[in-house]
Amino acid sequence: MELDQKRIGKRFRHVRKLAGLTQEKYGEVLGLSKNHISDIERGCSLPTVKVLYSVYVQFGHTPDEILLGTSPQSVDEIMKKLSALTPSGRRLLEKLLDNLLDEGL
Repeated sequence: MELDQKRIGKRFRHVRKLAGLTQEKYGEVLGLSKNHISDIERGCSLPTVKVLYSVYVQFGHTPDEILLGTSPQSVDEIMKKLSALTPSGRRLLEKLLDNLLDEGL
């Protein structure tokens, strides 16, 4: 699985904008320079684990939200749907997911 740096940057920026912060203030909260914030938001670099943890602690956004675009709510919804599947439905879904991953989708 390959991470899409541009999308990660957009999600990282989205968290900042939701908080109503400038790049400079966001950087101060996270212990980063304005230039580093800009690099992440433009997809030129990835946030470190330490930065992702800080975003979670300071703003409540999980690393999977930023890296993968998922949210705890969507994961819960998916889990409910999975639990409603029959065993044969689960096997079929597993095969479908394996095929998608093999194709790099």
